[in-house]
Amino acid sequence: MPKISKNGESKSNFTVATVYDPYFFEDRSQEEIKDFAHVIKVNAIKTFPYPIDDISDAIFGAPFMCAVEPVEEHYANNVYHRLKGFINEHYR
Repeated sequence: MPKISKNGESKSNFTVATVYDPYFFEDRSQEEIKDFAHVIKVNAIKTFPYPIDDISDAIFGAPFMCAVEPVEEHYANNVYHRLKGFINEHYR
């Protein structure tokens, strides 16, 4: 999750988490405060500062415009291998 820290948005941190349930929409239409109710359950949340290794905020440009985005092998500039290597070394 680019530019996100435990306390909310940050320009100097990013967060890695493990998705453990598929996306679902929770009906909150009867609640006093309404929101979009899009839910993705995560755990193993860990926040890292920029820059770390060869990861900087620039790596989270397109195609990573959404908060949750799979990392796919065909991404340009060796992004897949950089992120995969970082996760294997620092996250697990």
